[in-house]
Order: sequence, then structure tokens, then C-alpha cells
Amino acid sequence: MNAAAVEQLIVRAGGARLALPMDRIAEVRAYTPETPVPGTPPGIRGVVERNGTPVHVLDPARRLFNTSVTLGSRTCIVFFDDVAGHGAAAIVVDEVERIVERDDTASVLDIDALFAIDPAERP
Repeated sequence: MNAAAVEQLIVRAGGARLALPMDRIAEVRAYTPETPVPGTPPGIRGVVERNGTPVHVLDPARRLFNTSVTLGSRTCIVFFDDVAGHGAAAIVVDEVERIVERDDTASVLDIDALFAIDPAERP
């Protein structure tokens, strides 16, 4: 791979293939159930602990496609350290496929835009 190219982590969420910029990813771990938080927007599944701190977990399938990630043996949580307006945050995905230099068949996900909550979405 070309060191100057931005690597992407290819994931599946809600049947869609999404590309996440590797330079934004802090950690990927096997799925563990979230703790629900009352009063959060519908796309937020709850919180999980990372390094002793609660982190909001968003379901991109719900946010983007009005469906949900299918929990299974390959489900993962992808953590980000610096999401605009949130600090640390995470998404849950059906599965992680691979790391690539570029994949034109996957939609590149804008992490900051994904977590931007429209005031109309607030409960």
C-alpha cells in the first residue's frame, strides 16, 4: 500500500458497506451490550465503558437507513477519540471486513456528520 494513501476500514451496517478512515479509528473491539440512556436520540443505542469513561454508541444503520445493526458473532464496536462536538464516541457495526487503501464500492462515512444530531431528532 502507498503510505501516503488514507487507509480505510471496511465495515457492514444495516446491509451497507461503509468505509471508515483508519486515521480516525481509536479501537475496534468485539460487541458488548450497551447500557441504555433515557432521553437520547433514537440512533444512540446507549453507552459502553472505554478506559474507565462512558462512551455513546451510535447505530449508523438506524441513523442512515432507518433499520438496525443485526447483532451476531461478528458484531463489533468501533471507537473514535475526537468526534466534533462529542469527544470520544463509537458506532456498532454488523461486521468488520478488512483494511484497504481504497474501496470504490463502499460509501465513505463522515464520522463528524454522522454524530451531528439535528435538534428535531432530540426526544
